[in-house]
Amino acid sequence: MTTIFDSGVSKTPLINAFKPANIIFSNISLGIIDFGFRFGKDFYFTYDLSLKENISFGFPKEFAQLLIEGNAPGTSDGMVIPLKHFGFREEAYLEHAFGLSKEISPELTIGGRLKIIHGLFNITTNTNNSSLQAYDSSWYYNKPMYAYASVPVAGAWVKDMSGGVSLTQEFEDNPEKYLQDHLTAGSLFKNMGLGMDLGMDYRPSDLWSLSASIVDLGFIHWNNTTSARMTTRQDSAFKGVYLTPEIVDDARGRALIARATLDTLRDLLLNQFQKNSGELQGYTTFLTWKFYAGASYFLWPEKLSIGLLSRTEMYYKHVYERITVSANFFPARFWSATASYTFLNNTFSNMGIGMNFKLGPLNLYLIGDYWPLVYGKQFIPYQLRMINAQLGMNLLFGCGKRIKDRPMISAY
Repeated sequence: MTTIFDSGVSKTPLINAFKPANIIFSNISLGIIDFGFRFGKDFYFTYDLSLKENISFGFPKEFAQLLIEGNAPGTSDGMVIPLKHFGFREEAYLEHAFGLSKEISPELTIGGRLKIIHGLFNITTNTNNSSLQAYDSSWYYNKPMYAYASVPVAGAWVKDMSGGVSLTQEFEDNPEKYLQDHLTAGSLFKNMGLGMDLGMDYRPSDLWSLSASIVDLGFIHWNNTTSARMTTRQDSAFKGVYLTPEIVDDARGRALIARATLDTLRDLLLNQFQKNSGELQGYTTFLTWKFYAGASYFLWPEKLSIGLLSRTEMYYKHVYERITVSANFFPARFWSATASYTFLNNTFSNMGIGMNFKLGPLNLYLIGDYWPLVYGKQFIPYQLRMINAQLGMNLLFGCGKRIKDRPMISAY
């Protein structure tokens, strides 16, 4: 296998693949309880309890170029990397969602959901509009950066000898055991938040369906008894990774250089945040909002439809857009399927497929999308940007004969 660390391999195509603003993220949602029922003539109520974890890391193209190519030796001015799109965020929270929709007319349905949120864990960085200056022998950032952290147990933070705060040694050694021993029901109410979703579905005819929604408008306030803010020094520097001729001459050694660089940067940041004074301080984070707009048309009434869905979201002051086209099949009342094709990050090689089974009151579904279609010689999906999978089951009672299913693609 050939890698970018082998001599004679051009790094330019890989560097050019990065955008001015890039993001790596993971979103996990575990549904615990959800149910819904009709009441009155035109109302429908839903309740969902779910546990969610979101992780995101944003970085500019210049940062990726620096890690891959290094700073040009012998340059006195160095390389300046703006950190406007640079940041890390991880959060976990428990969400209660109370939904209500109303059929205004046979064509128009509107609805919304109110979310009560219990924050469990958060790490958020703020680059303070700083920039990274990379020279031959060291890298500097020109302004202090901030890190905010919160855990659901107030006693996890203790005063250190310098007057700042840090996590207890017991928590750092085994955070899972510490939380098991100290987490109580009251801890869930330490970090409270609110959110809302709004949406509409309009069907001008039996063949056409139009929809729009905005979800995750909200915030979480992390309590000052469970949260801390830490600041780095302005003169912090990264002085590189120690290399020997044997490492540089060895192919495996060259492949480890990037890993060593990232590990050293991580240790640098952690040490800087720990060495500088921190303080117990509450703060507020906002949920990552998402806007959906979609349309579908039945080519064969109640049997075959095609759809178009746009998804827009913002990470680190940059808007990301996805466009998905889909075909939805309803060959029998007990079985339906969907196939989709997504334009994402300037690539079209993202396929999706889904299955839905109705076995009496039991509803089973399996959906996956953003599966790559292009592979390299070693069966490596080198154009893979992301992947998504959903698996679930529902118990349905009192359903009429009229087909009211929305295309599965619009559930995203």
